[in-house]
Amino acid sequence: MIPVYLQEQLRNFFFTAYYATDLENGFFAHVKVFLKTNRIFCLDQGVSDTLIGFLLKSKCLQAEMVRLCVVPFLNQALFDKFTESLPADIRTLMDYLVWNDGIDDQEIKAKFDIKIYEMSVYGGRKELIKTFRFFKVINEGYGLTASFVLYLPVNLRRAMAMYYPKPASAKITPIEKIPPTTFVFEGEKIVFNDLPNVSLFILQGNVVTTNRGELAVTGFKKLGAALNLPEFYPNTNVKELQYLRTRLLTTMGLLGEDLQIEKNPLNHLKNLFGRYRLFDHLQLLTYLKGRHNISRSSDAYGNYLQIGKLLPLGEWVSVDNLLDYAKYEVLPLEPGSRDAISIYVKYEIDKASYAIKPNNIETVITTPALQATLFLWAALGLVDIAYNTPKINAQTPSQYSGLKYVRLTPLGSYLFDTSNDYTPPEFKTIPNPVLSPDSLTIIAHPDDNTAPVMFSSYTSKMSSENAYYTNYAIFMQNCSSFMQLKNKVDAFKTALKDLEIPDNWHSFLNTMLAQANPFKNASTHRLIQIPADNINLMRLIARDAELKKYIIKAEEFHIVVFGKYEHYVKQRLKELGYLWE
Repeated sequence: MIPVYLQEQLRNFFFTAYYATDLENGFFAHVKVFLKTNRIFCLDQGVSDTLIGFLLKSKCLQAEMVRLCVVPFLNQALFDKFTESLPADIRTLMDYLVWNDGIDDQEIKAKFDIKIYEMSVYGGRKELIKTFRFFKVINEGYGLTASFVLYLPVNLRRAMAMYYPKPASAKITPIEKIPPTTFVFEGEKIVFNDLPNVSLFILQGNVVTTNRGELAVTGFKKLGAALNLPEFYPNTNVKELQYLRTRLLTTMGLLGEDLQIEKNPLNHLKNLFGRYRLFDHLQLLTYLKGRHNISRSSDAYGNYLQIGKLLPLGEWVSVDNLLDYAKYEVLPLEPGSRDAISIYVKYEIDKASYAIKPNNIETVITTPALQATLFLWAALGLVDIAYNTPKINAQTPSQYSGLKYVRLTPLGSYLFDTSNDYTPPEFKTIPNPVLSPDSLTIIAHPDDNTAPVMFSSYTSKMSSENAYYTNYAIFMQNCSSFMQLKNKVDAFKTALKDLEIPDNWHSFLNTMLAQANPFKNASTHRLIQIPADNINLMRLIARDAELKKYIIKAEEFHIVVFGKYEHYVKQRLKELGYLWE
């Protein structure tokens, strides 16, 4: 018998996943036939007589149906006997769907020569044959063009999978020597230089994001050029592959936009990875349109992490092997609800839009989601990857589809908590930049790779490669409001938090803020123009003692009338024979 806690989980599943009527007409209808025809066998297997006695009732309550539906899963013998009792077509489809996510009526006909619907007696529409309500059903479309998608809920698949034999590929198996690929990327050593630069760039407010907090597509080329990081696909002309590593690191780095840069890069990486559970993997699949309409799946995050923890340290594993492992362990890899994806999400290639269906969800969502995750881990140095240039088209829209093999690094093992110790690469102790007390000049150490990023928004480079200078114009570029300037000053001070800031720099920063927005809005005043040929009016305004109290002469025949005195000016002009509307 399976453990009591698993029985309880199954009962909860049947109770929450099905309405009573759907359960009665669907899965339970087949269970009832099995129990009635195999009563003695079930009793011999330890099923209680009281439980089977529920079948004597004219109509079972939902709670009773739920308890009876658990019986076929109590042990291997009961499950085998139950599957033998099923109609051949049901058994065929169950054998397929226990390992696959869903299948529509057209594919069922093409793959198995099974017809699951009949035409309504009233004509004009399809109706699912009652016996196939053993499965969960999604109705798509209407009338003659309608289709039925059959699937088994994940929890039910997991219960069934306990009793199915699994192929050898279901076990994660290292490869002694992998076939050649176009690219191999090893990022463990370089991430400790690259990630602080990315984080600095984010902290300085240089990264353009959407109103949803995602990296804006419009700004990633500028971002890539500014950071100049080692890339997965250097010098590529394929837009989906350009600055791919930079985009992945920045997307991950946005999770830590409030994290201060640690002196020890390993600590910074650990702190950032500690927020990985919050990462929305949907945003990696940039070709998906409407992905913002669905919620991220925490289950997918857990399943990715489970795979990461099982990777053998320092040994190559094929991505196909990992996909088989997830398939036979029934670990959904979709980063969002499958039902929601099929309803709200499409994918777009070359401005053409395509629907996501059961027959393409694996190539469009499932496989790319895992491959994208592995590319993200590679960008962070957690794994090495071997890959080819992908062929991006309507059938395989993912920019990650070239990935073939993956290898866990010591850093990955450490961050996945499968090893307790990690010795990072030796970090050079580089002296801090020095701010001149006599000028607005900064001198960085020649080996300081962070300085160009740290000071890029606030300074200009001098002829010396490690020297930078600033002034009001340079510092305030791209600032159009007081708050933007204040935020920039605050970010600059944050970047310099470990440095000694001389008095002249404090004075420079404070003066900028003090001088910001010194002008008052004078919108209540009126600027009016006197016709150039009206000499009499000009003389009158220039000489009249009353008018001179309330106006100021300006250039080009203009005068400024103080708003609160406009009424008096109009009244005095009337007295002098002029009407001002």
